[in-house]
Amino acid sequence: MTTPIFSKKVIEIFDQEVIRYQDHNENICLDIIPEKAQIVDIKLQGTSILCGPSNKEELLENSSYKGAFLVPFPNRLKNGKFTFQGKEYQFPVNDKSNQHALHGFKRVGPLR
Repeated sequence: MTTPIFSKKVIEIFDQEVIRYQDHNENICLDIIPEKAQIVDIKLQGTSILCGPSNKEELLENSSYKGAFLVPFPNRLKNGKFTFQGKEYQFPVNDKSNQHALHGFKRVGPLR
């Protein structure tokens, strides 16, 4: 299996400058607003697999956090713990049924 080679180009989606990364066979495509680390769309073999924004207002408001960069972490932390550079960090366990800390607690502000 070979590793895909990606090209990078600037495009416009809903009047916003977006960086598009696309493999040379056009099987994989990722559209992202780099200033916000916001994913606008992901396509595999021409089919979108992301429920991204459908219009400019939805992109700007992003009240449902579609493709939003969540900090300090984007997913789950088992028991709310992680270690970085030898130091252990503890987050509140807010998913009691699975004993995880879920998602970030701050998103990068709305795109304006």
